[in-house]
Parts: sequence; C-alpha cells; structure tokens
Amino acid sequence: MSRLKGKARVRNNKKKKNKSKNDYFLRRKGLLSKIKKYDDVALKVKCLEVKLNDDVKDSISKMKRVLGVTENGVGLAASQVGIATRIILIRKDVKDRDMTVMINPEIISHSEEMKFGREGCLSFPSTFAYVERYTSIKVKYLDEEMKEQEREYKEGDILGIIVQHEIEHLDGKCALYDWWKNPEEKQKELEERFKKQEEVQEVQESSSGYEIEEFMRTKNVCFVLIFVY
Repeated sequence: MSRLKGKARVRNNKKKKNKSKNDYFLRRKGLLSKIKKYDDVALKVKCLEVKLNDDVKDSISKMKRVLGVTENGVGLAASQVGIATRIILIRKDVKDRDMTVMINPEIISHSEEMKFGREGCLSFPSTFAYVERYTSIKVKYLDEEMKEQEREYKEGDILGIIVQHEIEHLDGKCALYDWWKNPEEKQKELEERFKKQEEVQEVQESSSGYEIEEFMRTKNVCFVLIFVY
C-alpha cells in the first residue's frame, strides 16, 4: 500500500482530525443529554442508600463521564442522571479532573451560622437562586473503596456548599426548583426577609444579582457571589 504524499497527506490528516473532533462533540452531546432537567420525575425521587455489597462502579463511572464534559459543573448527584442511589461527586473547580466520590453522604454536624449565596444547577440551566447554607459542615460518607470517611468543610470552602447542594438532590429536592417556577415571588420573599432585619449592618448573608443586589448594596450589606452546579 503506497504512502500518501504532499497535499493528499495533509487532506487525510485534516479529515482524521475533523472526524475525531466530531466524534468528541457527539459523545459530549450524548453524555450531557443524560442530565435530568426541570420537572423530570427522577429529580423528585428520594434515593436509596448503597449497601456494602452493592456494585456501584458503573454508576460512578457514568457520573464521572457526565460531570467531566460539563462546562461549569463542580458537583453532580446520582439522581441527576437517573440513578436513584445516594452517590454524589464534587470537585474544586471545572478544570479539576480529580473528583471526590461520596457514597451515602451524611452531614453529621454543622455550624449554627448560615449565609446566603447565589447558586446554579446543571438540572436548571440559566436559573439562579439565593440559598441559605451552613457556613461549616462535617460530612460522613463511604469512598469508592467503600471505606468510611469523615471530612470537615469550614467557612469559605466552596466544597462545603456543593456538598449541601448535592445531598438535597438525593432527597428529591433542589432549592433551584422554586426559583425556576416562580422567580419573581421568590425574589420578593427574599427582599421582605432582609427588609425585616432591624440591624442590616450586622447581617453577613451573601447575595448578588437582580434587584436584591441593589437593595443590599444600598443597605451596605456585605455579599459574596457563589456558584454551585
């Protein structure tokens, strides 16, 4: 078989490169399509605990592939891809390929203090909510080897917020749902809550965006923008 030369070789290499690129986009599109969205019944199911003798390797592998191709995903619950088991994945940022697997995650202690942050979710694209979360938590879970682990997330650690967000999914809940359904009503509720504060200067909750941001700015409230997906 004769070897391609000159322009023929260039055309052949370009063709291979384009095919590889197209294959990747098709695979990525297929994986992203597995994420359940909006009113999907899978998002409202309370997930079952994983037993020690359960084989969840395939489920974890699927979740890693899906989270790995998202543009802005830093967390994923099994229910978001139609798997009704108590498994979540978290990672520090979207460029981080190292994902922490938590099986049967459970918050065993938390701070008394709570703060507001602005959150997003892969299951509710282009929707954001102002959610109150514990500033610090300690979580117990099983790792991929089914060994029990404990980890503490202190204030300022975004992973602590992500864990709280993903555990909600396992219980068939998501704070983004109400904001997707009734954004104006939820925003009004939040504004009313802050207006009732007697000493706004001492409030440390964080928020951002829409009219609530302007309201809080005029009241000199410190806010921090937090994204969770």
